[in-house]
Amino acid sequence: SLGKIYAMQDESDLDRVTAISGSGPAYVFEFTWALEEAARSIGLDPGIARELALQTIIGSAKLIESSEFSPEELRNQVTSPNGTTQAALESFSSDQLREIVKRAATAAFNRSIELSNA
Repeated sequence: SLGKIYAMQDESDLDRVTAISGSGPAYVFEFTWALEEAARSIGLDPGIARELALQTIIGSAKLIESSEFSPEELRNQVTSPNGTTQAALESFSSDQLREIVKRAATAAFNRSIELSNA
């Protein structure tokens, strides 16, 4: 669900695009679901948990879209030293969240190639 159309120079790029834009909505849905589950696990009402997770994703996406700053810069702007967000980000880092996302995208890319060659 890209929202925009991009012309690719090489047909082989379609497998790369599929791994990000084709599968990407599921990645966002999965993270939103995980955020909702986390909210419930710390005691929030399920309805409020869902709404907070959803609005956090929507608001963050709108901010990235309208900002001149990179996602990394925006993350740094909302992270206070030794604060709650830093604690959460350190957990993501120790659990290698970015590496998990890279492996997932690579798996989708490889599967797209397999399906293209079938």
